Amino acid sequence: MEDKTEEEFEALIQTIGGISISKDTKNPIPTTSSSSSNPTNTPEPHRTPVPSSQTPAKSNLTSPSQPPQDSQPQKAKTTSARKKKKNHEPDSSPFNRGTNQFKGKSTKGSSSKMVTNHGKPKMVPSWESGGVPDPSPEYLTNASTIPHQLQVPQHLLVVIDLNGTILFRPSRLNPKSYIARPNALRFLQYCIETFSVVIWSSARPDNVNFLVNVIIPPALCKKIVAVWARDKFNLTPRDYVTRVQCYKRLTRVWQDPTIAQTHPHFNMGARWDQTNTVLIDDSMEKARSEPYNLIEVPEFLGEEHEHAEILPQVHHHLNYLAMQSNVSASLKMFPFRAVSAPGNPQGVAPLDSQLGSSGQDYNHNGDERPATGLGLQA
Repeated sequence: MEDKTEEEFEALIQTIGGISISKDTKNPIPTTSSSSSNPTNTPEPHRTPVPSSQTPAKSNLTSPSQPPQDSQPQKAKTTSARKKKKNHEPDSSPFNRGTNQFKGKSTKGSSSKMVTNHGKPKMVPSWESGGVPDPSPEYLTNASTIPHQLQVPQHLLVVIDLNGTILFRPSRLNPKSYIARPNALRFLQYCIETFSVVIWSSARPDNVNFLVNVIIPPALCKKIVAVWARDKFNLTPRDYVTRVQCYKRLTRVWQDPTIAQTHPHFNMGARWDQTNTVLIDDSMEKARSEPYNLIEVPEFLGEEHEHAEILPQVHHHLNYLAMQSNVSASLKMFPFRAVSAPGNPQGVAPLDSQLGSSGQDYNHNGDERPATGLGLQA
């Protein structure tokens, strides 16, 4: 190898390192070459030439105070997950799931929730129609008292349902066709002549009035305190024409001025309330607001020869309740249980042992009279 001069050696160093070395080799002085920074055309790693007409691309490396670009998709993902979670939240319903318990939230029109009554689904009434009622704390407290037997029977207000209780309507297309329950007329006659009676049905007024006038003779119709129909449930126009569950709030009956004045001691301050009112219906759901004032009878489905004489048993239970100081407390302790077949089926106590009643019938003045048939005078 040929020996290189000092000048050639310095030129070689400049070519390789791009720096100029002074004669004092201990203090190299960096210089900027006016020529290309890579005169040997050796490609520099991780560098891409950028044309002068273009803006250099932003580096993926950012300062610690700036979020990385990868966080943007993560933010969108979080938002999407939040929306997905929101879509899976429970729907805003005025009723607790599975309980029909009213929560007090408003809905427009009829609710999409359903309630089953005798296996027949019905729409839950909207909040504007009153929703689904529950017994008040005051009502439950009064129904939990201990009743005592009266020396003289009290006068009762008896609220009687029609369809499923007194009669059966076989065709919805012909709502004025009906089949009367066995003993229906005699039972109604006894109730009307002995107690104060309100007929209350969820059918429309023209159908209810027609059925009442057909079943009950005109002379008895004049003694009925009131005949109420669907228009007395305070339903919205939409719920009125929809198959919604109707609730018979007895407070509306008690607060009605015309009905209130029919109490025999109204002028002395006596009023109808839970201590002297009986609701006779085939549906426990309808009596949800005052459940312990209900005599629930088996639904009548048009059987011509009903195995059990249901209405005579109800008549007997009414006589027992007339001798009690608090109807709701008595029915809570001894609810009505119909004997489903003639005789005494196993496990069903005789009515006299259930009620402790002598089975006597009573007129408006509390006088006893012999029980013949359904309580009609011989």
